[in-house]
Amino acid sequence: ELEQIRQANLASFRRLLPFAEKNGVIIAIENMARYGEGLSFGADAGQLIELVDELGSPNVGICLDTSHANIVKMDIPAAVRRMGHRLAATHLSDNLGAHDDHLFPYSGRIQWPPIVEALREIGYARLFNLETPGENRCPPEFVRLKLRHARQLLALLLS
Repeated sequence: ELEQIRQANLASFRRLLPFAEKNGVIIAIENMARYGEGLSFGADAGQLIELVDELGSPNVGICLDTSHANIVKMDIPAAVRRMGHRLAATHLSDNLGAHDDHLFPYSGRIQWPPIVEALREIGYARLFNLETPGENRCPPEFVRLKLRHARQLLALLLS
């Protein structure tokens, strides 16, 4: 079944690539976590790397979702190093290890310094997307405080 899913992904992205290439769009394929009781295709960094390499276009890369990676117990720094130049975007969020909690970095169990070190090693200078809707479950005045906190947190994390 994984091979069928891989082939379906290849076919779909091959249909999209001419548009992306013509319009300067980067398609960033996100690592996933679970599908039902099993792992989704793309939960393994190697699957994404092979997919991107087989597509062979500078307009396709990988979007690393740290929360998804943590759920499947991926060695995130090692995955960043393997993804290397293929890494096109990030979804930065933390969790407690079982669900996609979408928490701010350092609010869950992810070890952030080794991830930041790996990103620096590969020279990553692309999109950092703080994907934290789990932090908005509070009154609006607290959301504003949390946004200020998030900005300061990212400045420290990425400095």
